[in-house]
Amino acid sequence: MDAGGELLLNICSDDTAEPIDIDALLRGEELSKKGKDKSTAIECDDSSEDSSQETDRIFPKAVMIESDQDDTNGGNDNERKLQSAHQQSPLRNEGIVPLPPNKTAADGLPLGEASVPQLKTKLKLEGILYERGKSKPDSQFKDKQRTTRKDPFDVEIELPAPASGDEEQPRVDLRLFSDDDFSKLNIHPHLVNCIRDRLKITVATVVQQKSIPHLLARKDLLIKSPTGSGKTLAYAVPIFHLLMLEQPKIKRETGTRVVIITPTRELALQTYQCLETISNACKWIVPGVLMGGEKKKSEKARLRKGMVIMIGTPGRLIDHLHHTSVFGFKTADWLVIDEADRMLEMGFEQNISQIIQAWKREREGYQSNAVLLSATLTPGVEKLAGLSLSNPLLIDASSECQNALDNFVLPESLEQTFMICPTKLYLVALSSMVIRGAIQKDKIIVFLPTQGVVDFYLNLFSGVMSEAFLEAGYKVNFYRLHGTMSQSDRIEVFNQFRGRESGVLFTTDVVSRGLDLPRVDLIVQLSLPLSLQDYVHRVGRTARIGMKGCAIIMLMPCQAKYLNLLAKKHIRPRQMPMRGVINYVKTLRDYLSRKNPSFGLKTAEDYCAALHLTFEAEVKREPELLKLARNAFTTYIRSAASYPLDLREVAPFKELHLGHVAKMFCLSDPPRALGAKAPRHIHNENKTRFANAKAARSIATKRKRISEYDSGLEPSKRQRKAQIKKNIKQRSI
Repeated sequence: MDAGGELLLNICSDDTAEPIDIDALLRGEELSKKGKDKSTAIECDDSSEDSSQETDRIFPKAVMIESDQDDTNGGNDNERKLQSAHQQSPLRNEGIVPLPPNKTAADGLPLGEASVPQLKTKLKLEGILYERGKSKPDSQFKDKQRTTRKDPFDVEIELPAPASGDEEQPRVDLRLFSDDDFSKLNIHPHLVNCIRDRLKITVATVVQQKSIPHLLARKDLLIKSPTGSGKTLAYAVPIFHLLMLEQPKIKRETGTRVVIITPTRELALQTYQCLETISNACKWIVPGVLMGGEKKKSEKARLRKGMVIMIGTPGRLIDHLHHTSVFGFKTADWLVIDEADRMLEMGFEQNISQIIQAWKREREGYQSNAVLLSATLTPGVEKLAGLSLSNPLLIDASSECQNALDNFVLPESLEQTFMICPTKLYLVALSSMVIRGAIQKDKIIVFLPTQGVVDFYLNLFSGVMSEAFLEAGYKVNFYRLHGTMSQSDRIEVFNQFRGRESGVLFTTDVVSRGLDLPRVDLIVQLSLPLSLQDYVHRVGRTARIGMKGCAIIMLMPCQAKYLNLLAKKHIRPRQMPMRGVINYVKTLRDYLSRKNPSFGLKTAEDYCAALHLTFEAEVKREPELLKLARNAFTTYIRSAASYPLDLREVAPFKELHLGHVAKMFCLSDPPRALGAKAPRHIHNENKTRFANAKAARSIATKRKRISEYDSGLEPSKRQRKAQIKKNIKQRSI
């Protein structure tokens, strides 16, 4: 065998020629050796028939194959191996002709004297080499083209083709800021200075420029504007201006003048903080907040003291409306309904209708104004607007955009992307994006489907990734936020993440609406939005107030059809290659090498496997984390199985690989075993807290259960038992 992989044949006879290239011979090609001309080469001519003797003379009974070590041993003839053509070959018994002691292959055979018979020679060579397992048909001698190994991070999908006449519109060309500052909008100078000094805002946005003049004229407005466009200041600034101009000065004891309704506690708290900042320009205008999770006793005390601007959630306002005597709308000139579409989706339509009816009933005969704000205009929002507004004006911040979408708008500075990721690599892909965020000091929000998944990922990343980042020289803070957390914890997490310049927040859709979390750089959606409106509100947490932002939605191969739903609304995110993101795992080389000393870290696949093994080891080591992982797996499966009908068509549950889903949560048990260990009810922190408080109450505080047919004078069952024991004791004495 030569260095190029060609099989060479030496003829063992007294006049041995130099090695013959068998491949070339079988192809019928001429052999031209160095130092020999074409006249000495073996020719294949079918015209020669009387060639049996010549063939036997040229091809003896023994075949010598040169060893691979011949070149390294200096061509030593003694180390050459003599082998028979084949153990079962008919030539075996005819003996092997060794090389004469004084003859070498270099002595050569004068092949130029006679031509080699072609047909017999070729057939005999093929027979010998085929029996030795070293020959195949002629077509097999050709070099096979090596096929490249498939990239595990490259998943091929068919992207939705644009319809005829449909242009790709991944984002709306929306002019966010206007050419006017607040000083040109006839706003009180104290307000202008406060907004400039405390909020660092000088130029009004388009929605503020359009809304403020109409609100100063006391007109009802229906405001449609994208998230992050400054809707809160659009109604707060003119209301503060009008309240500041009233004479005599407003006092908090005179009653509530403005009622603002928000769908969630976080949005209520955020609105309160914004209005409290503006109130520094007029200390006598006092805002207050009413929301669930707080003690009603303390809220009633604040109501008795008085609050000029009242901010609350629908449920708590209805509660006070029915059970608090000092609560009412008699003095409320303004009613503001923020994030109206979100409240309708959360099922607050009946509560909102009751509040509107009570407000109109108590304000009948007085001048009153209402403002309704929404990022989307749905039939439900229009119905609510007809119920609350009187001859309203529609303020559409996107009306000047030629390519505005039908029912929502997105800022121009938002970059929308998607990533097709195999299910079993979801955890590694998410870790890679977190690593990239740690390097770039980004603020990241990760949307997850259930509260169980949020709890698991928070504990997993806080344990593994925090340690890895510290070794790599980075510091990343992880947070969680979902509906079953206590109110004090939600407020603390909200304020901490809001004040940080970087960090990672794992959350459900509770953060997707209305919240102004400043300087969010990246949105990661690990679960499918249940509707296009949810998608809009999720990605709207970034790219706010003209800043740049990126939103990534991670899709399994079986969920790739979700892109068709986005394409129907002209939303066409660009694909982000998974390979470019996965490479960030190499940043944790030292940490992964220490955790997996026997693992050879060479390729990106090695790094991903090492990181996943580290996660699995942490889950197996911590029993509490293993419990959270099983609960997260169960809640994730329940969530995926309960998608709406239109979403099941693009994300069929039957195509979901449950074993790979278990890998997302570092579980090695079969899905059937995990389902058997799953709790029947999802853990709720608030329910547990209330149950413990109920069990801790003393027996003396419990009211006696008395039948409606009893006179009320008879002793209770416990008292009767005590009396019987007392009587028995007296008789025994």
